[in-house]
Order: sequence, then C-alpha cells, then structure tokens
Amino acid sequence: MTTGKTPATSQIEVFIALVVSNWEKRSNALGVDTYMQIQQLINKLPNKVKPAQLRGYLAPILVNNPQQQKDFYLFFDQMLEVYTAQQAQQELLLKAGETAENQPVSSKAYPKLIQQWQGFSRKIQWLIVLGLVTSLFVPVSLVFYVKQLHRNYLQEQEILLDPIFNEQASSATPKTIKPPTVEQNPQTTQPKKTPTPAPNESQTAQDSSSFHENAPIYFESTKAGGLSFSTQHAYFSPLKGMILLPFTLSLILLGLWLRYRNRRFGLLPKLDPDLPHEWTIRIPFLHHVHMGESFNLAVAELHKRRATENLRLNLKQTVKATAEQAGMIDFKYSTLSQPKDYLVLLDLSLTRNQRSKLFELIIRSLEAQEVPLSLFYYRDDPQHCWNEQYHEGISLRDLQHKYSTHRLILWGNAQALLDPQSKVVPIFEQWRHKIIVSPKAAVDWGQSEALLAQKFRIVPATPKGLAALVENLEAIEPKNYLFWKAIPEKNTDSLSIQNGLSAKDLIAVLEKEYLIPTPSGQDDVLLKWLAACAMPPVLFWDWVQYAGQIIAQNQNQQLLTLENLYQISKIEWFNEGQIPEPARLVLLNWLEEQHPYLAIKLRHEWLKVMTLETNLPPINSLAWQGHRIQVIMNQLLQKQQLSEHQKLEAELNRLLHADVHQDALLIQYLRQKKSGLDQVLSDRFRKFIQKRQGISWKWRHWTWQLLGTATGFLLLLFSHYTEPVQVFKFKDYITDLAFYKDNRTFAVFAGDGSVSLCNTTNSKWLSGVREGFDNVVESAFSEDWPMLMAVNAQGSQLAWSIVTDWKIVNQPFDTSFMEPWIEHVENNDLISAVKYVVFGTMIIGYYDGRCDLEAYHSNMNKFNHNDAIRDIDALREQKLVLTCSNDSTAKLWSFEGKLITTFAGHNDYVYTCCFSPDGKKIATAGRDETVILWNLQGKKLRTYKGHKGDINDIVFTRDSKAIITASSDNTAKMWALDGSLIRTFYGHKDKISTLSVSPDGTKLLTGSNDQTVRLWKLK
Repeated sequence: MTTGKTPATSQIEVFIALVVSNWEKRSNALGVDTYMQIQQLINKLPNKVKPAQLRGYLAPILVNNPQQQKDFYLFFDQMLEVYTAQQAQQELLLKAGETAENQPVSSKAYPKLIQQWQGFSRKIQWLIVLGLVTSLFVPVSLVFYVKQLHRNYLQEQEILLDPIFNEQASSATPKTIKPPTVEQNPQTTQPKKTPTPAPNESQTAQDSSSFHENAPIYFESTKAGGLSFSTQHAYFSPLKGMILLPFTLSLILLGLWLRYRNRRFGLLPKLDPDLPHEWTIRIPFLHHVHMGESFNLAVAELHKRRATENLRLNLKQTVKATAEQAGMIDFKYSTLSQPKDYLVLLDLSLTRNQRSKLFELIIRSLEAQEVPLSLFYYRDDPQHCWNEQYHEGISLRDLQHKYSTHRLILWGNAQALLDPQSKVVPIFEQWRHKIIVSPKAAVDWGQSEALLAQKFRIVPATPKGLAALVENLEAIEPKNYLFWKAIPEKNTDSLSIQNGLSAKDLIAVLEKEYLIPTPSGQDDVLLKWLAACAMPPVLFWDWVQYAGQIIAQNQNQQLLTLENLYQISKIEWFNEGQIPEPARLVLLNWLEEQHPYLAIKLRHEWLKVMTLETNLPPINSLAWQGHRIQVIMNQLLQKQQLSEHQKLEAELNRLLHADVHQDALLIQYLRQKKSGLDQVLSDRFRKFIQKRQGISWKWRHWTWQLLGTATGFLLLLFSHYTEPVQVFKFKDYITDLAFYKDNRTFAVFAGDGSVSLCNTTNSKWLSGVREGFDNVVESAFSEDWPMLMAVNAQGSQLAWSIVTDWKIVNQPFDTSFMEPWIEHVENNDLISAVKYVVFGTMIIGYYDGRCDLEAYHSNMNKFNHNDAIRDIDALREQKLVLTCSNDSTAKLWSFEGKLITTFAGHNDYVYTCCFSPDGKKIATAGRDETVILWNLQGKKLRTYKGHKGDINDIVFTRDSKAIITASSDNTAKMWALDGSLIRTFYGHKDKISTLSVSPDGTKLLTGSNDQTVRLWKLK
C-alpha cells in the first residue's frame, strides 16, 4: 500500500500493520469499516509522527469498551518494544554492510560473503543450502531416470540397441533387381502375380511410405514409442520417487520464497479487474405483499396461547359455587395462559441468495402481525448467530440459555446437523419443541431429510408447509416427512434450467412454467415479471418486488402475492443471485420484442432507482464503475441527442479501460459468494488452510504445494516408457508372419490377399504379391531351401524361392525361380491349422477335427480331435506332433498317429500350442485367457494369468527360458518359466493375432488386426 508520503511514514505503516494483525490474532474481530478508518488514518497522519504517538490514534478505532481499552494499551506497549527491537537489529545490519563496503576491494570479496551469510537467519541459511542441493539433485536424477527408462532387462541380460533404429540406412542395402514379367502357369487356376521390384537403394524407410504407380500394395514404415502417459499400467517405483522428492522440495522452496518476498502490509491487495460489478439496491415505499390464506392460517396458529401452571381466582364461578353450597364458601380457580414464544434461526448461507430474502420477508411479515418471535441469522452452521441486537454474534449455547422456553424454528439448510462431529446437535436436543423449515423442494427430499426427521419435525418452506408449521410443531404424533413428498406443489418446487439452451428452447421451457391459462388465452404476466428481473446485472430482491409492482400497475391486477413470489423465485438463478448472461440476454430480447413499451418503462424506472442517493456506491470504486456503466447504458437506450450520445459513449469507453481502485475490494468482500470450502470446513479449520490478509482470505502455500505434488505424482504414476519400435503398416489386417534364417528378412500375409517380403535392417519393403492369397493358416521358411511356403484355409499353397543375401550373386543369372508360385485348390473341407515338417511334408488340421500327416499330397497318419483343430506343432528330431482343438484339449502324438498324452486343463477353446526349442516343455493357451506350461508327460507345471482377452498365438524364446503370448487385449506379454511377467508389449490398437521370433532370438514380430506389424528387440 503506497500513499506517496515520506519514508518515515512507510515505517509508520509497518508498525500499524504489526499492531493491527496481532490485535486481530487475539480474537478481536475487525469489521470492514475498521479497515477503511485505518486507511484514512494512514493517509492523514502527519509526516513527523512517531510510533509511540499512535496509541491515541488507534485506540478509538480498535476498541469498543473500557476494559478492551486497558487491554489495548498494554498490548500496544508490547508491540512497541517488539518494533523497537526489530528496528535496532536492522540498523546494526545496515552499519555492518556500510563498513564492509568501505574496505579495500582486494580484501572485500570473500569476507563480504561471510558477513552476508552470517547476517541471514538460520532458517534462511537452511533454505539456501536446501535450494543448492535441490538444484544439483534434480538434473542428476532426471538424467539417471531417462537413462534407466531406456534399459529393459530379460534374464539379467541387457537389451542391445538394434541397428534398425539407427537414423542412417545400413550399408548392406540389397541391390535392386527387377524380376521379369510372370507368364501364365498351367498348373494354377489363375495368373500369378508379378512381384514388385525392390525400392531404390537411396530410398529411406520414411520414403518407402510413398510408392510409385506400380507399387503392388500399401506399405509404410515409421517409428513409434518413447515417453507417454496412460492409465493402462500405472505403477510407482523408487526411481520415480527420486524425481518426485526434488520436485516437492522445489515447490516448498518456491512457496517459502514467495512468502518472504511478499512480506509487506497491505489492507487491500490488488484486485482482479474481472470481478463482477455489484452493489446494494434499496427501494423505498414498496407496496405490501398479499400473503394469502395459508399465511393468515399460520398467523392464527402462531397467536394461540398456551396454558401455564399458574392459577387465578375465578370470582364468578366462586360465587355460583358458594350459592349452590348454601353459603359455604367454595373457591374456584382458572388456569392462566400466555402466548407462545418462537425463536427463528434463518439461514443466510449465500449473501446473494434472493430466495432467502423471500423467507426473510415472510418472517418480517409475521413480526408485523405481532407474532411473538425472535429472529436470528446464521450461515450454514447455526453454531454462531447474529441479528440487529447482537451484531457481533452470539453462540447457539447462549441462545439456548436465553430462549430455552421458546419454540425453535430452524429455517434453512440443516446439513451441518448431519455431521457426526457437530457440537450443535446436543444443544438442539435441549429444546422440547423444534422444527426445520427446509427450503429444499419436498420432491427432492432423500436420505438427509430422513436422518433429520429422526431428531426434528420437518416441513417444506412453502405456503402449505407454513400453514401446517404449528400443527407439526405441537403434534404428539406428527405426520411422516414422506407425506410432503406426495403433495405436488408445482408453483414452489425448485426449477433447474440447463445451461447452453438455445433462445427458442429456453423460452419454451419458461413458457411452460410461467404462462397462465385464461379464458381469453395464455397470460404471460409472470414471464414478463421474470424478464423484468433480468434488467439489472445481478438479482436484487427490492427490484424483484418493484418490477412486479410496476407490471401490476400496468395490468391493473394483484400481482404482489406470496404465491407469485414463490413461483417467480423457484428458478435456481435466484439461489445463485444472478441470471446467466446468455439467458439474461434472451429474456431482455423477448421483452423488447413482445412488450416494447413495458421494456422502455422498466428501463426508465431502473435508471431512477440507480440514481437514488441511497443506491450510489463509493466514487471511483469497482462497484461505482459498474453502476456508472449501468446508468450510461440505460441513458444510451433512451435515445439521447447526438452530442449527449457521444459524450456518454466517451465516458463508457473510459470506464471500460480504467484502472481498478483497490478500495473496491471492500464491496466485493461484502457481496462475495461463499466458496465450497466454507460449506465443508468450519472457521475453526479454515484458518489452517487459508490465511486472512487484510479483509480477504488467501490460500496458504502448502495447499497449492500439495496440489502440485499430487499432480506430479499422478504424472509420474501414469507415465511409462515404451521402447522405440519399427512399425510396418499395411492395407489390411495381418494373418501370419514368418522370419527367414538371415534374421532380417520376414514375410507378411495380410487379409486382402497380399504377400510382402520386408527387411528389418533398413525397414524397406522388398517384394510382394498384390492379392490372391488370403485366409492364410500357416506360413514358414524352409529350413533346407531358401523357400517361403504357405497354406490358406481353402488348401491353396504358395511357394516362393527367394535370395536375400545379394552378396553371393556376383554375375547375371535367371531370376525366374524367384517368382511366387500359387497353386489354387478347390477344397470342400476348410483347413484350420498347418505345420510344415520338411519340404513336401506337412500336417494339416481341419475344422471337423481331422488332422492328417501328408507327404507330397499323400495321407500317411491321422491325429484326430472331437472339434476343430486350431494349431499344430512338431518336433522333427523326436518325431512328435502336438495338436490343440476347440474341444478344450491339446494332445501329443507320435508321427505314426499314436496318442501319447492328452493335456486337459483349459476351460474353453485351446487356440494355440507349441514345443519349447529344447523339446522339454509344451505351452498351450486359448479362449480362457490363460497359458499353461506342461512337460511332455502331461504334468501341469504352471499357469499364467494376466491377459484380458483371448490368447491367439504363443511362442517360446530361442533359449527356451521365456514364453511370449499374443492376445485380443491388444498386448503381447513375455513370461518367465517361473510365472513372473517380464515385460508387456504395448502399442497395437487392435488384437494381436500372430507372433514370430527371429532365428537368433534377438527380434520379435507382432502382427495385429490394426493393419500393422511391429518389430521389437529382445536382446
């Protein structure tokens, strides 16, 4: 806070801040007026005033009674001693700094640093040390974290970076050889497809996504992976904790630095210029509101007297009884009665809540009818109340002592009574007669009202509820609270209007609620009234009544009734104190279009209300600016003369761009809406998370530090690092994959019938077939010949001789043997599984459960199941065959067709099975989302669970120490033989259908229905 005075005055401000802040900490409540008086005092103090002279200035402002004045004088002397000690310490430090500056330059550098260090407090020294340690620790931890994320382990072996991820292409790029045109083969039923020549040597992996016109298939090679965020596999590790710890320390240091940086006295901090413009409106001589029959019935009930224990001699009855007793005196007495007294506690939880003003109007009207009641206000928690007599507040316990014989009416929100820790419930139990008048619509009553009904009588804050108030309060057996839910009260039930409605839809909703059917048509008087309420920028209860009064005079009818006020204020807008700007604009436009003369009259009346002396806000405050803007806008709408119009526009433009004055914060404080924090925590706990600065509350530093730490924790928790992988994109879903023995060439079969030959070294497409070979069941490279073989479900076969090591070719040669050869076969029995044993010999499984060993199209032995064969594997050296089926079993056979073992352990179809490369174990998996590891004797060794979908393919690593599974949950997983999960391969967008491990065991291919093949490194 700056006043433009001498430096001496700034020291006075510091002392005043010290006195005021500590005086308030001693439970001395200071109002808004007190701060304004202190501000004026600072501005008018003489320049040469001393701190000791301020006791006489501050005492009249801060104290209210003689005892408080004595306490303040003692307190002032203590603060003066503290301030004097602080000033003396600052002067010593200042002199020490000046002495150091006068020393020679050669001897000043290092000693000056020591003096500065010693001049800091112990807390500041620790902060500096902690900041230096954190600044060094954070970069080191980040570097270590990033390096650690790049490492993956398998059986304690470090994964080496594959050459595929080098940015530059490998020097071993195959030469470009263009195969000749393929002629018609008489052995096939359709012409063979011409393979596309390999891309030019200079073409990179990224360039291969754009092919020339002769390209046979769609293909694209990209890289994917790295640091990402996902909720699929959140985990926390000590390494992430090492990152979170310095991040938290950094937030703490930042908060402490901000705290010490902002140590200054300011009654009014800088104001947000976007705060809403609002001020208090009071309109005198408002017409009386017709309260209705329900209100009169309630008044009559509230006026009834109650009998007391006191007696009074009844002379008339005594004389009569004496005469009847022949002169023997017989005294007769009458019971005295007295009026019932009521204590009303009205909830003003939101100062902008206009519906609470309606309830206050009802209570004030009861007082006007001489109903013996005492009114107190509270906010949310009735533990602290106040009224005009007790403007500083009175506790609920004191109210109970003072009004213990009164009937208690708790009018408003009673949610605070549901808190098990609440201290007010035992106090309320001491009242014999008590009732809650709930502003919540009865149709919305639920569990909260059921709990409240156990200790209180409860009625809705409606005319019917008001009429039945005394009956429910006095009744021995009151009506069940559910009775009110069955009573429809359309005019008083709360109405919530969805945000974002179009103008047409909003008017339709309001017309349905507010149009009144009459013999001559629909009367829109209530809708006009609601539109008139939208004239001010915010809702004012006095203007709501005054607008109804204007419309009633215009239509010559009784409009100001309690029922109509209930009807007009039932929208949630009145609880919030403001109509949303889009809805406000719709209502004003409707009023202009449907009733233009009424709109002009209302604007004119609103301008008169704003110019009333009682409604003028402080000059140059934020509320004054909003007030002036409203006045100018209304004057502009009155179609002033051109010169006056230009003058008003110039002033309006100046107001819109003017600086905001700090004293406007006082007005903002008086009408600000209570936060959700106030509805959850009491003032007792609020001080721990918020602090008062001047007249405003501000969050303590640890609150946003805790929020920042939580945010950092969540980011770390859901962050994961996936290794960069090469992604090969194709035109359709992938049906099968096969690795060649050179460990860098692989074949891909897609659902569109295409066959592709790709290279892992430079991520290029080498050759392929556009279409004609779909529904592939099995593919494999021959172990004896450079030949790719495949069979589809119809029994058609593909044979493709290839040459991948181009260095062995040092002279021109015939490349016709490299053409893919497709033999199409018409087969009525669909093939479901195939396994190549040697070239020309394979095992074929069918959907009917048959499985045949064929050698050059001649059936030799059979291996049958009760349902479709899903997968086949074979050990050529041991002459063993492994089959699995939809009959939920897998079986081990000899080549001669003899059944050796049946593996029964799955609960559903078994989709895939395989031998371990060492020939000692068997793995099966399928539809039940589990993997089972067996030995060759049929003993179950282990069960693996972790997938959330069908397991479609399974392979062993080449060293037989791990299993890799592919699932419909879009992931592949690697499992150790002991059952632990080694790693999960994330990245596919659809189910993974096929796997292939390179012969050297260093690479893995996964094919998916998302039309991609991903290349992963294993070692």
